[in-house]
Amino acid sequence: MASTECYLTLASRYYDDRVEPERLRCAQSCYDNNVCFGVAYHKGRQICYVYNQFPHSPIVDVGMVTFLPEDASYRVEVKTGDASTAKTDAKAYVRIYGSYGDTGPLQLDQSLNHSDPFHRNYIDTFILTAPVIGQMEKIKIGHDNSGLDPGWYLDTVTIDIPYEGRRYVFVCNRWLTEFNNGSIEKELQPTSSEGYVKGNID
Repeated sequence: MASTECYLTLASRYYDDRVEPERLRCAQSCYDNNVCFGVAYHKGRQICYVYNQFPHSPIVDVGMVTFLPEDASYRVEVKTGDASTAKTDAKAYVRIYGSYGDTGPLQLDQSLNHSDPFHRNYIDTFILTAPVIGQMEKIKIGHDNSGLDPGWYLDTVTIDIPYEGRRYVFVCNRWLTEFNNGSIEKELQPTSSEGYVKGNID
């Protein structure tokens, strides 16, 4: 969604409540492309980017507004580890946390790669739709301990966030099992992240 209207007017019409803009801040592109950059917030959540064609102006009168989506697609790749009993029969889920909150539990039940996911050395890919979370912070991943063989050896989780243009890798290398007082859920911090060209998920 884009417009050449005043971004405060447009944002206020898009939301019922009054929108408070953050003070305009100039990015490097201001010097390269004659453009200033700012953001607007609604109830503490960043809702749009603002590009102003009049750099260093104290007031943004006219610019181009691009609203952030309320929901987004996440590409989640889950790699089961290399152990003889690594697979799980349980129902798995992931919960993604960011600066705006979390997605809630997202079921990992529609693998693009395998009709029966989470076998030894499998990489299973899932396309999930959930609220925008802002800046990535952590994930929780686990299962419901159901089935004949619920114990799961999880290797890694990779999450692509197209609206942000970043990929995050979470290394687990642990069993998700209640055996020996273990846990069927793990909290993981990103071990690495990298940028890529923004776009739609295939």
